[in-house]
Amino acid sequence: MAFTVEFQEEHTFPRSTWTNGIFVGTRQLICAWSDRVTLLTELATWPNNKWPYPDGASTCLADRVASEGIGAQTNAPATRALAEYSQARLTVRYTNAGPAGFENGATLVSEYLRSSTEVQRLDEEQFRWDSNNGATLKYGEAPVLIHDELIYVVTFHQALAIPSATLTKIGTCNSNAVATWLLGLTFAAQTLKYQGATTQATFALGTGRQTYNVTYYYRFRPTGWNTFWRQATTQYEPLYLVDGARYVPYPRVVY
Repeated sequence: MAFTVEFQEEHTFPRSTWTNGIFVGTRQLICAWSDRVTLLTELATWPNNKWPYPDGASTCLADRVASEGIGAQTNAPATRALAEYSQARLTVRYTNAGPAGFENGATLVSEYLRSSTEVQRLDEEQFRWDSNNGATLKYGEAPVLIHDELIYVVTFHQALAIPSATLTKIGTCNSNAVATWLLGLTFAAQTLKYQGATTQATFALGTGRQTYNVTYYYRFRPTGWNTFWRQATTQYEPLYLVDGARYVPYPRVVY
């Protein structure tokens, strides 16, 4: 939406800094005191929340606003009336350190990868000491197989409601390839297992309306979540039940 109130940039602003890839820009905007709440609300609305100058990253969004009156109060100071001024100053901070916005303005996203490890103890009866005719291993001597994996973490910021997928994805893996929003990666089908979500109640900038930051966790396994380690072949393979059906413990749903 376009701005509906009049304002002007304070002298000596805007100001900006770059530090190790993090951009922080500051604007001071002067408007009528009676328009300050409207301006604050509109600064939180796409695309008004974007840094409007060419020296910042394209993902810089307003994340902090401080408001103050300018000059002397216009109401009688001896009364108990709320403060009134002729003008207000809004100091707005923009940064690319927070979530990134997308062109529809309805989605604010941040994401990252972190490491994960799973340890699987192998069957000692399949091994021998010294040679294939050597002594069998005792209990506890079998080696462990260390699976190095990744956790894909994605947060949707300021959602108006908690998505139903937070609950319905439990126990599933992805049926289709999943492309990340920001990282430039694509995960093949059945390689992401949903591990649940954390949800934080928060408030939208300006309006004070309650919103939610919802973070999803997906465990990535390149070999897929519906194949299993076969010691005889030292690779992941599908399993079948005695009735001939494929064993699929993690149903596939669209992510």
